[in-house]
Amino acid sequence: MLARPAPADLAPSGKPPLKRLEIRYYAAKAGVRHGIEPYTELATLSPLATLPITPRPAPGLPGTGPLTNAEGYSLTHAAFYLGDYGRTALPLTGQQLARAGDLVDRMLNHWQERWDLAAELVITQLILGLEPLDTPSGTAAVQCLVRAQRPDGALPGRSAALRVPVLAPAGELFRKAYHTTLVTALMGLVILSGRPAWHHV
Repeated sequence: MLARPAPADLAPSGKPPLKRLEIRYYAAKAGVRHGIEPYTELATLSPLATLPITPRPAPGLPGTGPLTNAEGYSLTHAAFYLGDYGRTALPLTGQQLARAGDLVDRMLNHWQERWDLAAELVITQLILGLEPLDTPSGTAAVQCLVRAQRPDGALPGRSAALRVPVLAPAGELFRKAYHTTLVTALMGLVILSGRPAWHHV
């Protein structure tokens, strides 16, 4: 499998920053040579640093989410690749980290019922150097996931709106619950591990 990618598959040309991040991350893990630029260069081009943010609504007024669902996933995946799931410090400035942390906080407040995205956002809080259970948005998201969990531990779908019926066939439950259950289990492990070792604040 490692011999299959052509040189162009592992080169930056024609690929957006998030795709280049993904290629670099997995190529490095597999020990495959690639032509993608360093993480320090990719970080400033990544969704963590470049996604536009809608202004916060005035107090008492309803607001829309700061990002779309798809942008939320791009934010979390950029953090996963750049921070190696919390194992390394993100190559971002303090201002960029604060901006990303604010964005994740707002996303959690808006997307708690999108269970798989909420779990990914909680993991992203830890990658940013935060303790999720010390933040109101992280705590609320975890509580929402706990409420959604079935007695057997599964999360029955990606969201409350996409919940698998209780009497659904086992195969349908597996297909629709697998990803959300897996990312929520990963979230639990991340929370139990505490702040990353590199975070000294």
